[in-house]
Amino acid sequence: MIREAKKQYRKLYLSNYNTRYREKHVQITFRISEKKYKEFEKLAKKDNKKVTFYVKQLILKNQNNNSPFDLKILRVLLLQTIDITEEAIEENERVNTSTLLSLLENMHKLIT
Repeated sequence: MIREAKKQYRKLYLSNYNTRYREKHVQITFRISEKKYKEFEKLAKKDNKKVTFYVKQLILKNQNNNSPFDLKILRVLLLQTIDITEEAIEENERVNTSTLLSLLENMHKLIT
């Protein structure tokens, strides 16, 4: 009797939860080529994530990072990296790798 009551409670709880969830969240569906899906699948596997979760994260990150301000910052960081490298080549000196690495890490943060 207790097992049956637990099953019934769980059934009612999930039904209520799913109804409330659908009221607050919108589902978006789209199609991609199988080739593109395989690419996403490989990338998701590297991050130990499900493909759909990986694509969702990718889209949301792209939406948040797609402001012109981020592109300006990225452009400045890229120009600084080029300047440091060109200066080291012209002066026939070694590149300050810690500075260069720091700039590259900042650029990576902007695009991921």
